[in-house]
Amino acid sequence: MEKNYLQDVIPPAQKKSIREIPLPVKNKKKVVKKPIISQTISPHVDKVVESGDTDNWNEAPSSNRYGKPNRAWFYLFSGVAMLLLLILFFIFSSLDSAVVYITPKNETKMVDVSLAIHPLLENGGEKDSLGYRVIKLEKEVEIEVVAKEEERIQQKASGVITIHNEYSPSLQTLIAKTRFRASNGLIYRIGSSVSVPGYKMVDGKKIPGTVDIEVVADKVGDKYNIASSDFTIPSFEGQDPYETFYAKTKTSISGGFDGVKKIISEEQILASSKELNVKLTSSLIEELNNQVTDEFVSVYSPESFSLGAVEQGEVSGDNVLLKTRGTIIAKLFTKIDLSNYIASKTIDSYEEGQNVLIVNFDEIVLSIVEEDNTTVSEEEEEEVNTEKTVPSENIKVLGESTFVWQNNKNDLSQELVNVSKMELGNILHKFPDVKDANAVVKPLWRAKFPSNLEDIKIVITDLE
Repeated sequence: MEKNYLQDVIPPAQKKSIREIPLPVKNKKKVVKKPIISQTISPHVDKVVESGDTDNWNEAPSSNRYGKPNRAWFYLFSGVAMLLLLILFFIFSSLDSAVVYITPKNETKMVDVSLAIHPLLENGGEKDSLGYRVIKLEKEVEIEVVAKEEERIQQKASGVITIHNEYSPSLQTLIAKTRFRASNGLIYRIGSSVSVPGYKMVDGKKIPGTVDIEVVADKVGDKYNIASSDFTIPSFEGQDPYETFYAKTKTSISGGFDGVKKIISEEQILASSKELNVKLTSSLIEELNNQVTDEFVSVYSPESFSLGAVEQGEVSGDNVLLKTRGTIIAKLFTKIDLSNYIASKTIDSYEEGQNVLIVNFDEIVLSIVEEDNTTVSEEEEEEVNTEKTVPSENIKVLGESTFVWQNNKNDLSQELVNVSKMELGNILHKFPDVKDANAVVKPLWRAKFPSNLEDIKIVITDLE
């Protein structure tokens, strides 16, 4: 009979599984939920305080380094903060300042007028006329021109010498063509007669009489060109005046030449003179602008220039130096006076005593013109219609001019001292030269302008 291997695994039907065996019944106790106990451990107290233990509430510390600060520290910090705020308040209150931004009254108008002017003299000028100053400047310019022609040149050297008279206390006269011999033996002559003063005795010392005169080399050639030399008078040789009547160079003696030299033609000189005149005119205008300060305006015309003749200078190789000199005489007007004068004749809103400034003088045309003014003589009373014409000098103004009224900053500042900010509009009515204004007063809580004049600043804003 086969053995059943499962009979040891499958329990018999009468046996029960361990899961079917009931557990023994025990007496159940009622479970009471305890309140959650929070513990606060103080580093200075060796006792655990339970929040649910009301008997130990008085023993809990008020604060610690891990908890919130106590009320004393809170009040201390609050007090310090308030004190700092008060200090800052008083500091800022003491730093009063005000900036008033002003837009000045302005007007732009097309101007085309001719107004009478006169030289500014000590005793004043004509009535209803504007005075001017005069400025005169002189300049020299030069250019190099390539010489295209050659010419045989024979020229004598010349220069200035000083003749000394130690021979006699009386005046001594030398005739024309008197010879003077230089240290190198070359002969030079004076072109005209000359009188040489006699010597003088000063403190026992003989002071020779002297006179300057030009001498010319006896012959042509560059060997007569000398920088300096002593001279004797050959005609006195063997006589007493020979040692005590002598001369010395005052300038170098130059210009001697004998040979072919590069020259420029008349056509070249004529063409170059135009270039020189343009350069000279520009140089004079540039110098005038450098000399005239911002408070003045200069007025000139083509007649204000005087240009000299073209002169030929040194020759360097094939180049010849051409130069010329010229002058400009311009009239100077004070910008503020000229602006007021023009405004009084062209601007209806301009009032006498106001100051205006034309801010674009560089954009308008100013010129000096002469006009004939016709006047009636006193004989008109006798029914004699006699008239005479008197030429007058005028300044012609042409162009779109921008007039800006000038503000008296100091007067406005004084009016604003310690005044309420609300009064700014009323104060501005006293200043018709102000178009608009706004103020920034610090600190912001101040209702008045500062009490010190120095703390009020007036700023003129640019025109739009």
